[in-house]
This record gives sequence, structure tokens and C-alpha cells, in this order.
Amino acid sequence: ATRWLTHTVDHRGPRARRWPLLLLLLLAGALAWLATRAWQQAGLLAHASGYASSVLALLGFAGILSVGVAGMMLAASLWAWRDADDPRGRGVALNGSLLSYAGGACWLVVVFVVYAWPRVAG
Repeated sequence: ATRWLTHTVDHRGPRARRWPLLLLLLLAGALAWLATRAWQQAGLLAHASGYASSVLALLGFAGILSVGVAGMMLAASLWAWRDADDPRGRGVALNGSLLSYAGGACWLVVVFVVYAWPRVAG
């Protein structure tokens, strides 16, 4: 979805970025919700072990980053729907896509550390 947004902003008309922005807003909101639910239901105590502390820190960081991505996508979506020809909206969309790439990389780290690493190391 992030690649779709970046391509749309660079190679298509200003109105074409509306749908990828909306999709990314929904995805980022869902990831923030999932991070919050995972934190609540993890049953881990940060003071009990280094693993628990690192998992909760990663989930917290990923959740905060997802909230930031959702905020950027909301701002860019409002611009795309209200005044698609304003060049400032293009800048917000491109900056939001960079933040979204960082969020995707962060979630890959979370998946690796929380799910893959314990299976490989254990």
C-alpha cells in the first residue's frame, strides 16, 4: 500500500492518491490497535525478564509509530479529498509514505523478535 501511494504521488494525477492514502490510514489504524491489544494481552512483566521488556518495548514503539503513520495519512487524506491540487498535500503524502516504510520495517523486526526468534533459538 505504501509503494502504491509513492507511485501514485510521483506518477499520477493529484486525485489518484486518495485511495492509497485511505487504505494506508486504515492499515496504520489497524496496526496501532493490534499493537495495543497485543501489549494488553501479552501477559508479560517488563521487570521479570529481558525478553519481556524487549517485547513490550518493541510493541510500544511499533504502536506509537503506527499512530504517527495514521496521523500523517489522515492529514494527507484530508488534503487529497479537500484540495487535491495543493502541492503541500503532495509533500505530506510523500513524508507519510516514508514514515510508513519505517513502520513496515519496524513491524518486520517485531515479527522476527517476537515470533521467529524464539522458535529458532528455542
